[in-house]
Amino acid sequence: MKKLRSRLWIKLILSAVFAAACAAFVYVWALELSYRLLDQIYINPAVILKREEQYFQSYVTEQKLSMNDRKKIKEFTKTDWTIVMALYQENDIIFSSDSRFIVPLPADEYGETIKDTSEASGVFNVTFTDGAVQAALVYTGYENYQSAGVIVTLLSGLCFAVILYLLIRKKVKYIELLGKELEILKGGDLNYQITIRGNDELAALAGEMDSMRRAIRSRQEEEELAHLANRGIVTAMSHDLRTPLTALMGYLDILSIEEDPGKKQK
Repeated sequence: MKKLRSRLWIKLILSAVFAAACAAFVYVWALELSYRLLDQIYINPAVILKREEQYFQSYVTEQKLSMNDRKKIKEFTKTDWTIVMALYQENDIIFSSDSRFIVPLPADEYGETIKDTSEASGVFNVTFTDGAVQAALVYTGYENYQSAGVIVTLLSGLCFAVILYLLIRKKVKYIELLGKELEILKGGDLNYQITIRGNDELAALAGEMDSMRRAIRSRQEEEELAHLANRGIVTAMSHDLRTPLTALMGYLDILSIEEDPGKKQK
């Protein structure tokens, strides 16, 4: 029995380990993929510059904005809440879309501000009606990465549950089958044979259930045979007793008549 029990536990443990390994692989792969996609959309300097420079410069040109039109500039920055933009003129900040963040100009390895925006990531030139400035960008929508992490975690958890169920579904269905067969036995049909599959604990349990079924049916058959035998004994005894009792009753009647002659005359 211990050998069978250990086999079932080994199967369950190996199934859980395999499902966990698959879920971990899905988690790492999906998280890496989602982060790369978010990086391409929000953090990649080339993508940001191409998008923001084109949109912002077109907006400034169409609206004919000057550097003092802060309200109009603020309206543009509200279209993308995940990016904070700051405008610099000769290394002095003249505008920031969010006062809580300081968006510095990029510096080289010596700490000097890079003036050539073609060599700086996240910086581009914008031409207003009254001059040119440098626009510096920073991404602040890190909650998107947190949301991606939560979604990937749920996905990996679902993957674990699905894989584990697929691995143990045969055992689950077998347990359900045993439950249905117990209901059949409970209904009184002791001729129904319990299904025995495999060589693990569940198979041993099914075997014990079937042995119990056979034992109960055998006991019932023995009781029925004993009942029939008792009925036969009673019938035979009643027959054997009825004949001498009938003769004895006849003798008693004769004796009673002889003792009472008047009864005979009647």
